Amino acid sequence: MDGLCPVCSAVEETEVNVIWDCGWARGVWLDGDIEECIEVVRNEVREWVSGVWQFLGENERLEFMMMCWAIWRARNELVFEGADVSPRGVLRRVEGLMVEMEQGRQHV
Repeated sequence: MDGLCPVCSAVEETEVNVIWDCGWARGVWLDGDIEECIEVVRNEVREWVSGVWQFLGENERLEFMMMCWAIWRARNELVFEGADVSPRGVLRRVEGLMVEMEQGRQHV
């Protein structure tokens, strides 16, 4: 292992880079609805989340966290299972999760 992201081989493999700087992950963020995330760049996950958090409302925060999780999961599927997951596929997952969350809220 050379320390580079196994998906894009262009950035160092750190928590922020694999969710944010990797070209593949960047495609997810650029196609998503949370533009504020594009502008906030930090070196540590905690800094990044804190920086983004201040710009987002409740639903956007939920979507942001789901996007982070979906990117991480899809990245692991790409790396460890050889799955071919597109940025659009990740966004469809997030949209589905948001629908499920809203349906769950209505039943509470």
